[in-house]
Amino acid sequence: MNTFLQLLNRVNSRVLFFGLLFVSLFLIVRNNEAQGKIFLNSAGRVTGFFGSGATAIGSYFNLRRENEKLQHEISVLRGQLAKDQYNTQVNIDTLQRVLDSTRIQIYKYIEATVVNNSVDKPKNYLTLNRGRHHGVKENMGVITADGVLGVVRYVSKYYCIVMSVLHTDSRVSAQIRGVDKGFYGSLVWRGKDPRFMQLIDIPKHNKISSKEDVVETTGFSTYYPPGVTIGKVFYHSIPPGSSNHLIQVKLNTNMANVRYAQIVVNVHADEINQLEARAKDEQ
Repeated sequence: MNTFLQLLNRVNSRVLFFGLLFVSLFLIVRNNEAQGKIFLNSAGRVTGFFGSGATAIGSYFNLRRENEKLQHEISVLRGQLAKDQYNTQVNIDTLQRVLDSTRIQIYKYIEATVVNNSVDKPKNYLTLNRGRHHGVKENMGVITADGVLGVVRYVSKYYCIVMSVLHTDSRVSAQIRGVDKGFYGSLVWRGKDPRFMQLIDIPKHNKISSKEDVVETTGFSTYYPPGVTIGKVFYHSIPPGSSNHLIQVKLNTNMANVRYAQIVVNVHADEINQLEARAKDEQ
């Protein structure tokens, strides 16, 4: 008995208290039916709470994997669009008889995740988690599922820096979509609201329909394929004495909350740039 009391004396008082409390609760629950039912019901609720929390956490990480999978599928499907392919069809007679109707895919896409972004400066940039190791080069265009994002300016092994369209030096060749329209100009940002850009150089004789006309890429540069939707006309006017429209475009892409992107790989970019450089030297 003395040995047992000495042992209890050596044990920390808090440990002893909780130990005795546990034993007491165990005896109460085991020997009293009502208290036992209460305990089992409470234990079930606690287990259910933590189980739901674990399920929610698992669902969150699974959703992230599903988003990455979806971005990959978007990149693959986008490259299969006819407008992203080069038509090598040859016609040799007045009946337009087709000898060769094969198509070559000239736009491919590298899916990427945005790891850094700014929208509150006159000259904004983004950082993507893709670099030379993944086939990224400078001057590649970057788009999202909703519109254009910018142009790659700096590349390291695993990352790249993109000059955002929300940059006062950015210029995107854009047009008003429509068979009876198709007039084009430059999409620029004035350094104010990140939700809007301005489409300039559209002659005033062209008809504009506010909040109905869709603005898209022209494909006149090696950065972006043709027909990528950018946004819609939000407001337009013709300032006094001006020969052009003043057009405000509301972007489809939420530039402050963008998470995923596709880097555009134009297979013919080097060939086009070399030819245009030769022509420029002769001007």
